[in-house]
Amino acid sequence: MKRVKITIIIVTTAVLLLLLVLGGTYWRARSGDADAVVVATTAAPGELHIGDEIHVDVTVELPWHRQPTGHNTIELPEGLQLLDSEAQAMTRMGFGTWQWTVRLQLQAYDFGPFTDLQAEIEVTPKRGNTDTVVTAAVPQLTIVPRLDKGDEDARLTTGDELPDAFLKEARNPWVWVAVIAGVVLILLVIVVAIVRLLRRRPEILAPPPKPWAVAEKAMERLAERIEQGIDAENFFVELTDIVRTYIESAFELPATEQTTPEFLQALNRSDKLSAEHRLLLMDFLNAADMVKFARAAADQQQIMNALKSARQFVIDTSESLMRAPAEAAPAQPAEAEA
Repeated sequence: MKRVKITIIIVTTAVLLLLLVLGGTYWRARSGDADAVVVATTAAPGELHIGDEIHVDVTVELPWHRQPTGHNTIELPEGLQLLDSEAQAMTRMGFGTWQWTVRLQLQAYDFGPFTDLQAEIEVTPKRGNTDTVVTAAVPQLTIVPRLDKGDEDARLTTGDELPDAFLKEARNPWVWVAVIAGVVLILLVIVVAIVRLLRRRPEILAPPPKPWAVAEKAMERLAERIEQGIDAENFFVELTDIVRTYIESAFELPATEQTTPEFLQALNRSDKLSAEHRLLLMDFLNAADMVKFARAAADQQQIMNALKSARQFVIDTSESLMRAPAEAAPAQPAEAEA
């Protein structure tokens, strides 16, 4: 029990510290309101031909509370056209910042080279509604003939065969997804552990039942079996076991491991039971042994009488046990005065 509590405290503290670190990092990034910075700009494929789709990828680093809006532009000269400018993906996660890569898809319809190209990436603004556009210089694009002179049989490279590093990068598992999943898993483990602890708490804190309560419940179950037709021998075996277990638990007498004569001798040497109760118990055990070992006949009335006597014995002796602490309590001040 103590180890469970210590484990729950340690895990809860670790989760709270992790959440505090993440929250502090996010708040620091948001409070700093950092500028958007272009980290890299690449163009693919390396060798460009008329009709090819040209992928210009612009990677921008931003604080966590800012990201690209998908509204991007690029001024193009004659010979180039813009096919798409809204594709984007988060490609790297850091503490307080992340990197987003925006893809501009171009297509050439004339020979280059094309220089001094600039892409404008729109991002969500700072708190002062500033710094909403980031400008990125695009590498020089050189469009060359698809076939060299005299190389009419050369195999052409189609757009579908071009490597797509941008999409591969975008498919990689995101760090923040793993972090969130880990935090959720830890919280789930804590909740399950607390629920189990709360369910077990009444059982852990509840005191063990009193010997007479255990005996009375056992005799109630035995009474139900009488109605179901239990035979006399099994009835007396179970009833004597109930009574012996009760005596051993309530009076600390070795009742369950001794024969009836041995137990009765030990009982006569003890003052824990009154003479009346010892006599009642002696008659009860001897009658039960006659049925169990001598195969004496016992009708339904005898069975009911035996159960009634056993119940009365448990009730009478339990009352004396419950009175004993109350009677002993006033004796302590009297001894102190003497």
